Amino acid sequence: MSPVDKSVDPVRFDIYKCVRTDYLYAECRACADICMEEVFYFRNDKMLLKKENCTGCAACIGGCPGEALGIESFDENQFILQFAASEETVLSCKYNTPCLAVFDQHHLIAAAMQKKSGFACDLSQCATCGFANAAQIHDIIEARVDESNRFLATLELDRRIGKEPETVPNERRGFFKKLSQIAINQTLVEKPKVGGVNPTATPVPIKKTLLKNRLKEWLETAKNETVDDGFSFIVNKQVDADRCSNCGECSAYCPTKAFSMDTTKERLFFQLGKCISCGICNQICPEKCLDNARGFNLINYAFDRAEKLVEHHLKVCRTCKLSFPAKNEDETCPHCHKLETEFADMFRPASEME
Repeated sequence: MSPVDKSVDPVRFDIYKCVRTDYLYAECRACADICMEEVFYFRNDKMLLKKENCTGCAACIGGCPGEALGIESFDENQFILQFAASEETVLSCKYNTPCLAVFDQHHLIAAAMQKKSGFACDLSQCATCGFANAAQIHDIIEARVDESNRFLATLELDRRIGKEPETVPNERRGFFKKLSQIAINQTLVEKPKVGGVNPTATPVPIKKTLLKNRLKEWLETAKNETVDDGFSFIVNKQVDADRCSNCGECSAYCPTKAFSMDTTKERLFFQLGKCISCGICNQICPEKCLDNARGFNLINYAFDRAEKLVEHHLKVCRTCKLSFPAKNEDETCPHCHKLETEFADMFRPASEME
C-alpha cells in the first residue's frame, strides 16, 4: 500500500477516549509503538500529535483500546458491518481497506461469526507496502488473526480467518470513499457539548458492542457459556478481599466505568463487557490486591452483567470516627491502628502521662 498524501486524511485524535488522558501513569503507548513517522509524542505524560508527519496509513487505529484514533474517510466499525453482510471474502490493503492493522480482534471475530463463508486477511501485501516497519505491522496483524481464530475455536465455531487468500481482486474500489451510513443504535447516542467539544457520552468502544452483539446471537444456542482460556482483548478481574482496603480507586479511575460500588460503599462490582484491558486498575490499586483472572463468563461479557468482586463489612473507627472495612473484630481503621502501634506513647491515657 502506498502512503496516502499527508494533506488528505491525517489521523484524528479524541482526547476524551485516550487512556493516557484519564490516568497520569497509564502505560498505554500502542499508537506510538506502531508509528514510524513519529506522529505521536508525549509531553507531561499526555498524548500529543504532529499531524504534519501523518501519512494516513491508519495502522495505529486498531491497537487503540479506547477508539481514540480514526481517519475521516474510513470508519472501521461501519466498514466491518458492511463487509460482514456482503459476499466479499478478502480484506486487503490493495483492494478495499487501508492497512489491516486498522482492525483488531473485536472486528475480525465479529465479522467471522457473521460470515458463513469465512474470509481471509491478505497479509502478502505487507512485504511490498513500502513502510519501514512493515515487518512489525505484519506480525501485529498476524497475532490478531491468530488470537481471533483461537477465540473462534473456543466457541467451537468452524469458521476461521485466513492469512493468504487464493486471489485478491485488482480493483481498488471504495478504498477511501465515504461508506453508506449503517445504524448502530445501541452505541450512537446524543453527545452533550462541553466547552465547544463533543465528548463521547458512552465510553465503551463501538467495536466491543459489535462483538457482543454477535455473541448474544450465538449464546441463544450455545452449549457452554464459560471460557477457561485467556485473551488479551477480554480481561476478567479478581480481588484479594483480605488485602482490599475498599479505597474505591479502581472505580474512580476506570475510563469505561467497568468498576462500580453500591450506594453503601461496601460492595465492588465489575462489568467485564465494559473493560477495555487498559490495565489502569491494576496499576492504581494501592494495595495491589487487584489482578487479572484467566477465565470468564460469556453471558456476563455479552450482556454487561455486573459481578460482585468483593464485599466488606464497614465499621466506624473508635479513634477517627470514619467508616472502614473491618477485618475480624477490628475496632480501629488501618491508619489509626498504624499510628497507635508506631506512636504508642502519643496515645497513652492522660492519667499515665502524669
